[in-house]
Amino acid sequence: MEERNLIQILAGKQLRRHEMARWPIEEKLRAVVRLQELAAPILRQRGRTVRCWQLEGPPPGLVAVQSKGTVVPLKT
Repeated sequence: MEERNLIQILAGKQLRRHEMARWPIEEKLRAVVRLQELAAPILRQRGRTVRCWQLEGPPPGLVAVQSKGTVVPLKT
């Protein structure tokens, strides 16, 4: 891999982390639950007992921050 490509990839990852740091806590929790749901089938195949968190619906007025800092209301 070229050094320039590696630098661009690492810069993009850093930008993404900074964007996610500005997300409201509710959106961060939704991301954690989504990761749990993605990992659960793999862990179950390996014989692990897995319980993913269950979140209730989003609170009224919850917004999501998309890439580039755009804020949009979540559809309920």
